[in-house]
Amino acid sequence: MKRKQSGVGIASLIICIIIAFPIILRLVGIYLSRYAISIICWSVPLSLCALLLGITGLFQKERNKLFAILGTILSIPLLGYNGYMTFLLSITGFH
Repeated sequence: MKRKQSGVGIASLIICIIIAFPIILRLVGIYLSRYAISIICWSVPLSLCALLLGITGLFQKERNKLFAILGTILSIPLLGYNGYMTFLLSITGFH
């Protein structure tokens, strides 16, 4: 019998991809508006949520854990980067 993928692992990976989108745009050199800066601030709790979902997916029995592993691995640097950016934005202001 073929095992299904972990649903919370898939959710964790999708959240990580959504969170990484403004970061990728910033690295490419596309200017971020105020709305994108607010997305960066909201991405800290979303990164934490993705991390918790990924860890939850790792402990599901009889499920494939590929997406849970990917979501967990991606959410850790996203949480660190977005936490750092939020800290810098809180010090310098949201101009």
